[in-house]
Amino acid sequence: ENNHFEVREFSLELCEEKDWKDEEVKKDRPYPIYPSKAGLDPKIIEICIQKALLDLPSGIDPLPEQIRIKFDLMELSEAFLGMHGPPNLEVAEKARKRFVFDEFFYLQLGFLMQRQQLRDKYLEASGVVGVAAQQEVGSTDMDKWSTLTLKLLHSLPYTLTSSQIRVTSEIIWDLRRPIPMSRLLQGDVGCGKTIVAFLALLEVVDAGYQGALMVPTEFLANQHYQHLVSCLANIEEKHRPRAALLTSSVSASKARSIRRDLETGEIALAVGTHSLISDNVRFAALGLAIIDEQHRFGVNQRLRLNNKGVTMNINGSSDQNKGNTKYEPNKPEKETTRLWNMRLPHVLAMSATPIPRSLALALHGDMDCSQITELPPGRTPTKTYVIKSNKLGLTKTYEMIRNELRNGGRVYIVYPIIEESESLPNMKAATIEYDNIIKEFEGYRCGLVHGRLKAHEKEEAMRCFRSGETQVLVSTTVIELGVDIPEASMMVVINAEKYGLAQLHQ
Repeated sequence: ENNHFEVREFSLELCEEKDWKDEEVKKDRPYPIYPSKAGLDPKIIEICIQKALLDLPSGIDPLPEQIRIKFDLMELSEAFLGMHGPPNLEVAEKARKRFVFDEFFYLQLGFLMQRQQLRDKYLEASGVVGVAAQQEVGSTDMDKWSTLTLKLLHSLPYTLTSSQIRVTSEIIWDLRRPIPMSRLLQGDVGCGKTIVAFLALLEVVDAGYQGALMVPTEFLANQHYQHLVSCLANIEEKHRPRAALLTSSVSASKARSIRRDLETGEIALAVGTHSLISDNVRFAALGLAIIDEQHRFGVNQRLRLNNKGVTMNINGSSDQNKGNTKYEPNKPEKETTRLWNMRLPHVLAMSATPIPRSLALALHGDMDCSQITELPPGRTPTKTYVIKSNKLGLTKTYEMIRNELRNGGRVYIVYPIIEESESLPNMKAATIEYDNIIKEFEGYRCGLVHGRLKAHEKEEAMRCFRSGETQVLVSTTVIELGVDIPEASMMVVINAEKYGLAQLHQ
């Protein structure tokens, strides 16, 4: 008020005149501030802490010396002294680093103990001992993948990258352990996560179980289903597993039929949206649940899919609805009747966006991480431009679009909202701007797609854009997740400042 400033927290230190000549004393020295409730003087807290520090034993540190050396960490007693009475900011920062490290280190130890207990429980039930029981990470050589998985791999019209092969080998190794997998697969857009997921699904199908792939939007569900069906078409019919698509747009009679066949095991692979986690969907023997774009699902939604697992035998047969699955498991040489009480299926979460929730899952969700670190060869590098949304910027943008269209390209124009809103006066709407786009790009066909269209209308709009019948697609963020149209060569994001980083990345 009235440009008046007041120092609320301060510390005075008395110095003798002879000490003032010391250069170290003249340097700025940081002082700790202790937040306190009303009635408790922060100075009292400081005095108590300083007295306690006098009795602090040295040389007692639970962290092994080799770890302290490796990470350049202070000894614990030094860190306490450096935190509460640092001679300079450098020492204060080193002390803070030690305590931050301790927080994460002991948190990880806690999760490691939980994982160890869970692991021991399943290993004891399955009777697995020795080296196989001790091994925490590993991979399965490609020539040891299941027959069905290899059939799909060899039928692909392209070769997997070394990164895709590596993560697939890690996942398959995990699938064959008598412990429910919990793994996060990360990789940039277009790196080939989907085909890795398909290979993992066929691995569990070949062992006699079912696989489910849950995605957040119908667009993505339809796309993944069509992609999966086209991949399976290259496998001989007698070995080809049956797949089904389950979304809210599926007719009631067809949905009933799909649910019935999932429960009896006639359908081995299910692709769907939230419909997969409805109460009336039951699986005969769900062995692998894959959640694509996992950050778009809530914790409870993911758990509902995970909880659709069954109790299984270590040899791969289901203890519930036994014999109903269409694909018989590969029997080991020596039969065993020990039950592996796997109430949860293997879980693979996928995301192209390393947002905080994904990072938290890896830290707090007890998940292993696999990362695809390279893109398939032959990808054209992309260029990103930031253009002001004024009249001059719009003219420049339209000219860039025309050049792209003249060269045979196809263009997305993405708007943040469907219709104009008084509460969002500065945001352009797709339905309003669509008419302007048609006039601006006369001679080219334009399409419109947004979330309020019916499912068949959205599918038709995407089909026309994919086939080239329309060259410009005006849309909202309904096309955000994983829509795969290789012919699309340019995307214009209107009101880009209104999007989150995860949306812009997608």
